[in-house]
Amino acid sequence: FASKFATAILSISKTSEKYAKKYYKNHHHFNFVGPIDSFAADEIIKEKNLKQNEITFLARFNSHKMDDIFYKLFDKELANYTFKFIVGSGGIPKDIKKKIDKISKKHNIKIKIFSKISEKDKFRELAKSKCLFFFSQFEGLGIPPYEALYVGTNCISLELEVLKEITDKIIFTNNKNLINSIKSIKDNSLVKDDI
Repeated sequence: FASKFATAILSISKTSEKYAKKYYKNHHHFNFVGPIDSFAADEIIKEKNLKQNEITFLARFNSHKMDDIFYKLFDKELANYTFKFIVGSGGIPKDIKKKIDKISKKHNIKIKIFSKISEKDKFRELAKSKCLFFFSQFEGLGIPPYEALYVGTNCISLELEVLKEITDKIIFTNNKNLINSIKSIKDNSLVKDDI
């Protein structure tokens, strides 16, 4: 409703601008990339030898932020790894948490859940991880992959047009090649040059 009276529409990506132009035809359109909190991230980059056998998920458990592919990550290839969930204030729904607990015990994967953590702590957890798994099915921009790359952590994601706008360093996966992606984490071959 408010946009009806606006003279300009700001979009955070070329992809979102494309949709904005479709719906707001009589407006001026501009796009810009929102910044990450580089001040917090730069503090973490100064810390040394952070990498551990950990994988981070920035998880929002709703229809377009998660996919069945998520459960396939709990694989024997990642036994003795720690899966870390940064969940904001929403937490993990009980039914999903129960399923995660069951499948993680089966494959000897440890689980840590972080709720309402600071930006600095978020960047530290990203920097400690070998990988960020980002399984959103739709994004206006998709900041978390860029945050991970900024602190030297690879990102595996479902293929989203908007994630290709800023970098070619994100590794895209799907149901068919997920296990290969998992193995590449374990043997440290999942490194794209010049992250």
